[in-house]
Amino acid sequence: MNYNALSVVLIMIYFVLPFLVSAACLTLGIIVTASKPKETKILGISVILYSLAQLISSFLSNGINYVTRGNYTEVNFVNSVTQALCTLAASLFLCIYIHRNYQKKFIYIPIMLLPFVKGIYFAVINSVMNSMENYGPGTSYKISTFQSIANLLIGIAAGVILIVVFRKNKDKEKIIPHTYIIGIIVLITSVLINSLYVFAYAYAALTYSKGSASSDVSPILSGLLGSSQIMLMVFSTIGVLVSLIFPIYLLVMVRKEVRQMAKEGSSGVIASEDLIEDDSRNEKDDA
Repeated sequence: MNYNALSVVLIMIYFVLPFLVSAACLTLGIIVTASKPKETKILGISVILYSLAQLISSFLSNGINYVTRGNYTEVNFVNSVTQALCTLAASLFLCIYIHRNYQKKFIYIPIMLLPFVKGIYFAVINSVMNSMENYGPGTSYKISTFQSIANLLIGIAAGVILIVVFRKNKDKEKIIPHTYIIGIIVLITSVLINSLYVFAYAYAALTYSKGSASSDVSPILSGLLGSSQIMLMVFSTIGVLVSLIFPIYLLVMVRKEVRQMAKEGSSGVIASEDLIEDDSRNEKDDA
């Protein structure tokens, strides 16, 4: 496979895979929510809401490629607001789970506040950029740069908080005690991806600010951008697949808990039957 063919394959995977993975996560969340363990139903709803956010984001992000420059900010604004609302709702159910199982009532403040701050920040950035008189091709890249920086910083803050909470309470957790390990994997992947996004968008904004002439920018940066674009597609693909880990882990552990509950139920029925038989025998002996 030559370089051009590889690029085409990567581009197809880059745009199609998020839809498939989001749909898969949505399905897993529905299954978990419909399962018997009451504790994890809340997490199932959280997975559903987060998957909807990713599904809508994938649809709108791809749609941006087919709109005019004047409509870019509007579509991006809808994308940002939708993501913020769904993420906020998903975070709420995650906080409810942590509160109920670990008695951490203050978890709502940082986890709920961060998506809210990001949503406000995105709305302000879009509004300011859209009101600029010299709106041009580089403006959309500036918006994306600021958003990527926010995603990087807020993602690190939220990730660290959740990792610490799940790590400290792993002994209290009955169903998903290894969630903090998955959190570490997701955080590392997220930092790599968002860092690449910041570099790529910042470079594109810098290029357009110099009159759309890439030759005006350092050849070293040009070379790095070429490599980073391929790396971005690869890491983004990996990141999308990584997002499947927690829903799969959650479903596996929930099914395990269901089997355990069924086993304990069967044991209880057998024990009750044995007790009834013993009582009957004792009655016969007394007679």
